[in-house]
Amino acid sequence: MTICETFKKTAIKTWFRLSDTKEAGLSLGEETITDINLLKISLAKHKEIQVYKFNKGEEGENGADWEWWLTGKSNKWLGLRIQAKVINLKTDSYDLLHYKEQTNKLIESSRKNGLLPLYCLYTMCDLSQYVDNFTCNSYGGMYETYGCSFIDAYVVKSVKEKHIRHLIQDMFPWHCIFCPLEFNNDDLPARALSVIKMEMQQISSCHEINGETDEYINNFALSDEPPDYTRKIKKNINEKIEAPDDDLAGIMIIDETVKHDT
Repeated sequence: MTICETFKKTAIKTWFRLSDTKEAGLSLGEETITDINLLKISLAKHKEIQVYKFNKGEEGENGADWEWWLTGKSNKWLGLRIQAKVINLKTDSYDLLHYKEQTNKLIESSRKNGLLPLYCLYTMCDLSQYVDNFTCNSYGGMYETYGCSFIDAYVVKSVKEKHIRHLIQDMFPWHCIFCPLEFNNDDLPARALSVIKMEMQQISSCHEINGETDEYINNFALSDEPPDYTRKIKKNINEKIEAPDDDLAGIMIIDETVKHDT
């Protein structure tokens, strides 16, 4: 199974897990869903993937950010700062999407450290009533692939809405950044950045996003080196590493070259 397939399967499982939750009249929080998904991804045993969770005390009700660091044969790095939000299964809204200025904080932290800010929206609803077309060509006609969807933090800030009807056209399944691109032989970080930039450029053309933001998106480039904490984790996943800030729960490193070196 490819990484693309693993993330697609994980998103579909998330969709059905939320469906079961709704049927049972229960609820699942972002941190619980994230932990389950990381477990499933880890159990897929991709040698390219390392998952590291910082040893922190009990997390607050806000949830916590994750960073993904992608690299490949170019030795370039793409950093993503990701915060998860789960849909309210009764209202089809992401109730905590604008909670306590978190969007500004996510954007500011990402800009400061050279990452792209994304939300991961855990989703299950009747999408047929909200969507006209899909932005990801690899969704395969399955609404369920939107169980784990990315959306640019800038559009969340711009739209200032919580209901999925206002967000779905700017969401794309998270597995899309791992899927091969037609006529594109770039390595993983370059391919992923191409997909995300395409989405962001579409967003900026459809929403009122200021010029400073447009410049940041358009000029965003891959990094030559990851942060020191990421480099240490990659070198030794068992080493105890201190989180660089209080909001960061963990790191996922995906190195496309590892499978070729083993």
